[in-house]
Amino acid sequence: MHKRTRNQLIAAAAVVLIAWAAIASLLPGNSASGNGHILEPASPRTDAATGLSAEAEQDRYEAYMTRHAQQARPSIRIVIEAETFAATDGMEAEVLQQFEGATGPVVRTAESGAIHWDIDVPEDGLYNIGLRYYPEPGSSSPIERELTIDGQLPFEEAGRLVFSRVWRNEADTIERDARGNERRPAQVEQPQWQDAVLRDADGYYDEPFLFYLTKGSHRITLQSLREPLTVDYLLLYQEDAVPAYAEISAAYAEAGFETTSGVMVKVQGEDAALKSNPSLYPINDRTSPATEPYHVSKIRMNAIGGVNWKTPGQWLEWEFDIPEDGLYQFGVRYMQNTVRGVNVVRKMYIDGKVPFKEAEAVPFRYGGEWQLGMPGSGGEPYLFALTEGKHTVRLELTMGELSDTIRMVRSSIRRLNELYLKIVMITGSVPDPYRDYQLDSQIPDMERIFREESEALNRAADRMDEMVGGTSSSTTILRTTAYQLADLGDRSETIASRLKQFKDNVSSLGTWLLSVNEQPLTIDYLFSNRPTWRCRGRMPVSSGKCGMRRWPF
Repeated sequence: MHKRTRNQLIAAAAVVLIAWAAIASLLPGNSASGNGHILEPASPRTDAATGLSAEAEQDRYEAYMTRHAQQARPSIRIVIEAETFAATDGMEAEVLQQFEGATGPVVRTAESGAIHWDIDVPEDGLYNIGLRYYPEPGSSSPIERELTIDGQLPFEEAGRLVFSRVWRNEADTIERDARGNERRPAQVEQPQWQDAVLRDADGYYDEPFLFYLTKGSHRITLQSLREPLTVDYLLLYQEDAVPAYAEISAAYAEAGFETTSGVMVKVQGEDAALKSNPSLYPINDRTSPATEPYHVSKIRMNAIGGVNWKTPGQWLEWEFDIPEDGLYQFGVRYMQNTVRGVNVVRKMYIDGKVPFKEAEAVPFRYGGEWQLGMPGSGGEPYLFALTEGKHTVRLELTMGELSDTIRMVRSSIRRLNELYLKIVMITGSVPDPYRDYQLDSQIPDMERIFREESEALNRAADRMDEMVGGTSSSTTILRTTAYQLADLGDRSETIASRLKQFKDNVSSLGTWLLSVNEQPLTIDYLFSNRPTWRCRGRMPVSSGKCGMRRWPF
């Protein structure tokens, strides 16, 4: 009798726990899901936080832009049809008259060789370069090209340009095996026409590349590094400036929007409609009973991303079915428990466009458990104007504000490695600690470099602290190396006895750089929480909905 009562109590407790987990998953602000918070962008940069090393690398994009920063940006749009190419080198370029819905002829370029276009530029200035392309199916490798202008590489980063593919789950639903466990769905490529603007493949620069062209004739060359690619056209133009949220918000107010109570639309992370890589498949998470869907003993594909979503340029895209026109908040249940002391960043697109400037760098903070976050600032979530029907939300991995710090540290590593080689040429790799090598006279700029790079690393560490709103645990090696460099600059006679420590710290900087370059993020679900709006003091403009035609996203 007592045994039966005990079993009944255990069963009842299990039911209560399962019910609690189910209820918890429906409440975005509960403790099981992590405390909700606003995903606020980093504080504005200061001059001291963004300074680069005194000697920026002359072949890098930042040095290129420094040389051409005062050039005009003409409001000119030049379309270069792919079939007008002037020549090829080591490549059989095939002109296709009809291909996958293109409005005119296109050119299929091979995975090796080069193709050239001759263009006439009407005005000196800086131009963005765009490309409309179609990835050839059959390989999971990214598409890579090198761009030269008049036979010259304009800057080092133009030597590797990456163009993404498009993938999806093979089946619309996730299958289960005979034991009721869900199987990981196969990924299949879904090639489609894409419009890309040329930008840094490593994500070290927030903005797309600008190329300086003088008035007159020029030759643009795309050298194939990996994978074939079909090109519709190239484009010389100016990227539109993305407005700040303050401008968008003011436009909402001008249109007479007021918020009231609303509804929530939820989309599971594993149901991503499209993705940039086949490695971005649904995954199983068992760390929280609030993860959706959840089963106490069976495998459920209930999340996406994780360590597979860590490389700049990777993206995931979801479809939302919005029930009514209105202003919507956006939120994510996520886990970022890998990169300690760093906010990982994603760029947010609504229907293929960045809605406002702040959405270019949405930060997700570190934590040991699942968290709920909503993009916003000043403690308030951003509002997004959406019309009734289907919309897409894309999150793309970008380095965001961290890109300045990464470039700063990368520049320091290069200069310090060059200095180390100069020292070793004089002292050897194992110097005599009791010998005076007179390094300060043989390398006259040595002490200056030590001091400059110490200051640069301290600025980088300060910027890291600003981004996380406190002291970042990831800055320890930056400050340790900065202290050592400052001391070496003051006591250069001690270098012989401290050379190994100097080398080890520079190596640690390289390891740090590799670690912060990886930005993993796991997503359980996304939601649009609608604080519904009503018109204030004016007649509706269209459809009785306060003129929703005004909003392009």
